[in-house]
Parts: sequence; structure tokens; C-alpha cells
Amino acid sequence: MRLYASGDHYLFCIYILIKNVIKWELDMTRLIGGSQEILNLWVNYFNDNNALGIMDLYDENASLIPTFSPTFAKNYKEIKGYFDKLFLKQSINVTLEEDSIDKFDASNCHIIFGNYTFSHKMNDNLVTFPCRYTFILDLERSRPILHHHSSQTPGYTS
Repeated sequence: MRLYASGDHYLFCIYILIKNVIKWELDMTRLIGGSQEILNLWVNYFNDNNALGIMDLYDENASLIPTFSPTFAKNYKEIKGYFDKLFLKQSINVTLEEDSIDKFDASNCHIIFGNYTFSHKMNDNLVTFPCRYTFILDLERSRPILHHHSSQTPGYTS
């Protein structure tokens, strides 16, 4: 394949390269980096309402304790259903509180935790939900999220 440095040819070649990387199931975490990069990718996918992108980060046997549901999501299908429903909210968004991020790394297990704020429009008003999160990651896997816990911070109202 030839790479051209201009216009649509360049973008098309990049698309083919990325598509082939995913198709060959290369270890994506080696391409995108560590726990902070996974968190940033998750936030970007979330803010783009990209459920498939988010789901590419969750292991087939991952679990989720969701922010906006009383029910645990105990498998891939339930986690996807949660995000599909959540993305129906108007202007749903999440913002990291950068100064709250902390992490613990030990061989294959990486834990990253902190605070983020969800927001969406309800009856033309922006409502916000300060929350805290924990991701347990295995950066050796192509889908590194093994567990995700998210909950609203007690004592806050929007």
C-alpha cells in the first residue's frame, strides 16, 4: 500500500491501516498506551455517543456498576444495553476532573480512579451529576476494561 501525503488519499490509507489493525486483532492497548490513555479514550467515545467504541474497551467478561441504573451489568450485552439507553439522553456528556485522577499500577492489574461529572439536557435545562469512578484494567488485553464502577457523589444535587 502506498501512503500519499495529501488529501483524501492520505485519510483513506490511514482508515485502511486502522481497519486492518482492528481486523487483525492486534493488541490495541499497546498502540494507545496506559491507563490514562484508556480513560481518555473512554471519555472521548462517551462524548461522541459511540457505544461501539466504548464497548471495544470492555472485556467480554467485564462488569459494570453503573451510575444511572440500580442494576449491575454483568456481561458485555448488559453493558452495551446500558450505554445504548444512556446515549438516548439529550446532549449527554462527561467531563473529567483532572486534579482528582489517581492510579495504581501493578504488573497486569491497573486501577485508575477519580471524579467526573455527567451532564445532559432535561426539559431544556442542563443537569449535572458529580460522580466518582474506578476502572480496573488489564493492559495486556485488547479490551482492557475488566470492571468499571461509577456512582453519584453523595450530597450533591443538580
